Amino acid sequence: MKNTTDTETRYYISFSLADELFAIDVQQVIQVMQATSFTPVPQAPGFLKGVTNFNGKIIPVVNLHQKFGFKESSNSDHQLIIILSVLYQDNDVEIGILVDDSDEVFEWNPNDIKPYPVSGNQEKGAFIQGVLNRKDRFSFVLKVNSLFDDNEIKNITNTEI
Repeated sequence: MKNTTDTETRYYISFSLADELFAIDVQQVIQVMQATSFTPVPQAPGFLKGVTNFNGKIIPVVNLHQKFGFKESSNSDHQLIIILSVLYQDNDVEIGILVDDSDEVFEWNPNDIKPYPVSGNQEKGAFIQGVLNRKDRFSFVLKVNSLFDDNEIKNITNTEI
């Protein structure tokens, strides 16, 4: 991954989930693909949608609705999988996240991301870097490497490093 300073603008991909907007630094995005079919995994954590084939590799796909406690979208026609590179014990692991839609990649200065107003439960907001205001709407900027704890990554990837 290329290191950038906080004064440089970065590119982010925006996506929607249960009518909320989110953004992720594109440096951690490997691919965006249409959500087609998933193979359920027996006795998997509830937030694991299943696995899918990506370039000959089996990739776990996490249902962010379930993980974030959001109501499932009734329209799955536009759902996408964003394949992420997630740091796990000094190694990159590929994990897909299921999102409702993604509309653009945009440029933003990380210094202009406002702190996330955590109220009460710091643990729940640990994966949110902050909030940005674009096009008269707020987007939550996610910290990809904080989306999953080590135990969750180990359970959904069968990774023993």
